[in-house]
Amino acid sequence: MTLQQDSRIFVQFSSTVEIEPPASVWLRIVVDDTYNSSVCVCSVGPPASGTYQTVGPVEFLTDSLDAGSHTIRAQFWIEAEPTHVRIQHRTLTAMELASP
Repeated sequence: MTLQQDSRIFVQFSSTVEIEPPASVWLRIVVDDTYNSSVCVCSVGPPASGTYQTVGPVEFLTDSLDAGSHTIRAQFWIEAEPTHVRIQHRTLTAMELASP
């Protein structure tokens, strides 16, 4: 994304996560490999059984940034050896909020 000087970036990521216990999925938004959103965790463990689906957006607003190109990433971390994890129906929305 290319910004004007002192603009901010608003990012929203949403997805459907399907998991079977025991499993955990961690998600965060990263801008320029420097600015990080908080981490969203979807997790189920024993004695839960069955398959669970959850939907939820993660939103992030940066501070003012320099003019030029900026990289936005959605990062996932899946706990070791999950029974079943599927991340689907992903949507990433990003917009520039120009300074007044």
